[in-house]
Amino acid sequence: MAGVMHAPLTAIFLIAEITGGYSLLIPLIITSTIAFITVRAFERHSIYHVELAKEANLLHTTRIRLYLQ
Repeated sequence: MAGVMHAPLTAIFLIAEITGGYSLLIPLIITSTIAFITVRAFERHSIYHVELAKEANLLHTTRIRLYLQ
């Protein structure tokens, strides 16, 4: 979730709330950060931005259209 959606904080808080595992918060932060940085190196835009650009429903599609071509 942190990598594909480009939402590391959402992943951290969602998993911490669902599991109730606040003792594992530091490893969760490290894992989410590594996943986000790794995916960001290969894919600049989240899956939602790419889908919106394909459908031409994004307000600023010029930069992403250049990226998708």
